[in-house]
Amino acid sequence: NTNSIPQNLTGLHRFFSKYLSFSGQTLTQPTSASAQPGQTVSLTCKASSSIGSNLHWYHQIAGQAPKLLIRYATNRQSGIPERFSGQYSGTDFTLQISGVQPEDAGYYYCHTYDNKGSLTNL
Repeated sequence: NTNSIPQNLTGLHRFFSKYLSFSGQTLTQPTSASAQPGQTVSLTCKASSSIGSNLHWYHQIAGQAPKLLIRYATNRQSGIPERFSGQYSGTDFTLQISGVQPEDAGYYYCHTYDNKGSLTNL
């Protein structure tokens, strides 16, 4: 149950995810991943059919509103640290965090233009 995972993690960061399906389109994130602070981690999101670059990444810390990190697959939102980057190929999307920091803990959502999405807990 991802809701029982602490939001503020130290040392080893763990990622948990689930998938959501809406109107025949599914965005799926990995079952698990891990990284030590300072390492690079890639969070993936796979669309079940083509959505072009219409995929956005959000980060949410418990008790706060989600923060937009990456717009349209590759465009970093103003004010977001350069350690966050987005790539995609076809229906495969990746959010890369180069040098994971403790403040990066929280939920990561991939979201497309018609309210379809998935999440990963970091």
